[in-house]
Amino acid sequence: MVAAAWLTVGCGAELRPNVLLISIDTLRADHLDVYGYARETAPALTQLARAGALFDRSYSQSSSTVPTHASLFTGRFPFQHGAYHVGLSVSDAELTLAELFSQAGYRTFAATSSVRFRGQTGFDQGFDVFERFDELAKNQRSAAVTTRVLEWVAADDGPWFGFVHYFDPHQPYAPPEPWRTRWHRGLPRPTPEATSDYLYFFDRPERPVPADVLEYLRALYDGEIGFLDSQLERLFASLAPQPGRRGSLVVVTSDHGEEFKEHGGLSHSRRLYEELLRVPLVFWWPGRIAAGTRIARPVQTVDVFPTLLELAAISGPEGLPGRSRAAELLSSGHAPSPESPGDPVLAQIHESRWALTAELEGGRFKYVSRDDVPHRLFDLTTDPGERRDLLAERPAVARALRALAAEIGVEAASETQAPGSRPEPISEAVRERLREIGYVEEAEAAP
Repeated sequence: MVAAAWLTVGCGAELRPNVLLISIDTLRADHLDVYGYARETAPALTQLARAGALFDRSYSQSSSTVPTHASLFTGRFPFQHGAYHVGLSVSDAELTLAELFSQAGYRTFAATSSVRFRGQTGFDQGFDVFERFDELAKNQRSAAVTTRVLEWVAADDGPWFGFVHYFDPHQPYAPPEPWRTRWHRGLPRPTPEATSDYLYFFDRPERPVPADVLEYLRALYDGEIGFLDSQLERLFASLAPQPGRRGSLVVVTSDHGEEFKEHGGLSHSRRLYEELLRVPLVFWWPGRIAAGTRIARPVQTVDVFPTLLELAAISGPEGLPGRSRAAELLSSGHAPSPESPGDPVLAQIHESRWALTAELEGGRFKYVSRDDVPHRLFDLTTDPGERRDLLAERPAVARALRALAAEIGVEAASETQAPGSRPEPISEAVRERLREIGYVEEAEAAP
């Protein structure tokens, strides 16, 4: 699926770029000013996007960290790699992005900020150096990660492939000043002192949250984004083109979004609504990707894998579900029209909880399959907020999406564990740290 035809799309081995893949945990696209948000939450990221390419409709493969990052690293859907949660690791049999870059002669390194990248997860496959910073206090992690990456980048013994994971927008929300009070100076009463405990308790439709508390939580979340953006500014400045140095390709995305009671919940990882699945996706490569490129066609996390390989002229495995977007990125800003249909987008929490979105005659429809509630159908063209369930009114559309899901293979996979994934027991210390960041149910269910 990945072509190395660099004469027409990518580049020759001697011109291969350094590649930095940045994942920002829990960052929903519609809380970024580059996507139209009223608050200027991320000016550095906005500047990077305007100097490169912005995907208007990018979707994650899950509303949880582990399955989406496993899809990012392997180019496969969750039901194919089987790493649904922290107790299931990425199999050694998987051929990861870092392994492919390493085989192509790249130096590889990673810096991560979450306990979900602990040892035995399989995420370290292919990296020469894989460092974790999750034991630091939350507000110290992004600065430490950025400093470490700057040290690696300064060595300039490329080509190199780096992965950076930032955690700041994730709960608990506690940005430092001046971001803590930038968008909310008057505190609600009562004030949620421990946001993870608060969000977990009120992550139920039957438990309403006062409007002033909800606005306070949004302001803290936006403050976390702003604080993180100050670290991104440091990082981006180090990658500016310099005479005599190899150019760098930077990709910025997220694993999932966050809920603020749009559908009755707070936090994430339990549901598959748009506020949880629509994430940012930015590509920046000076001299190769035209500034101001915007791509309207829907894309998903699994597309990043083949796109990076093609841009770096590295051959990859055949038969993966993602599609390379290299040609669109290198088309001098001439992106497909908004009417161009995209590939079906699949998101999955575990075997029997998934959502499939596809362009059908009459609209863009989303079918949601869950084991604990009735299945649902939404028309995202006329109902982007997913307020009206059309399952009873549009049975033919539902059948078409179910048939497409069967063709992809997700329905058959719901009855068995993916063959490559392997259970990994977690320690009580890791379990407690998961509880601290809101994953109470997952901590209790993990082996």
